[in-house]
Amino acid sequence: MKKIIIIFSSVALLLNTSCNKKENENSGNASQELKMYVDSVKTVSVDNRDSWANIESNYQMKLAKAEAEANDETEKNRIAESKKDFQEYKDKNNTDTSMLSETTSDANENTVDPKSLSKKQEIRDALFGQGKLGQDIKFDWVTSKNILGVYENFVASVKKNKANYSREDWDEVKVLYEALDTRKNEVEKDLATKDNLQIAKRKVEFASYETIDRPMSKVKENEEAKK
Repeated sequence: MKKIIIIFSSVALLLNTSCNKKENENSGNASQELKMYVDSVKTVSVDNRDSWANIESNYQMKLAKAEAEANDETEKNRIAESKKDFQEYKDKNNTDTSMLSETTSDANENTVDPKSLSKKQEIRDALFGQGKLGQDIKFDWVTSKNILGVYENFVASVKKNKANYSREDWDEVKVLYEALDTRKNEVEKDLATKDNLQIAKRKVEFASYETIDRPMSKVKENEEAKK
């Protein structure tokens, strides 16, 4: 009887060890994937909006996944390091879309649409609520308590209007998204874990829309210009 108990105990120990090993091997995969991606793009020189849009969209998707799956300080530190490296890469390459050239030569590129300011405000009202965000792009009203709802409304609005966004509209949406992310970093210490996970899902959703629909807006504009 004792031999049977010992045998079962040994088998259970081996199974437990095997499961733990597999779990440890899988642990941190998302944060490691993020780090590998950032390390790989740091050698790439960006000189146009489309290239940068693709790079940043992939980065945002991998970042959101890594943040959602982070379970320990090692992973969180790895993510923080990747975010720092990516920001340095962004600054080094002047990847602000306003500083990048277009991949195609558009006529009257420097012409300012007289309705652009009102259109920007229209987009801001749709993304954040009527009158919530002015031209100063201040997010003082966003707190750890309401930021999840802000992300939910933002992504829902993008989903609803993405097919009608022009290239300039997408540029504006991206600027606002990055500003909201900056605010999230400021309030994150007080952010509930469950809210943080839900925000990570919204970030993945937004990144998927940007990756697929943003390039399509340029295709549509080019097609209309040829007519």
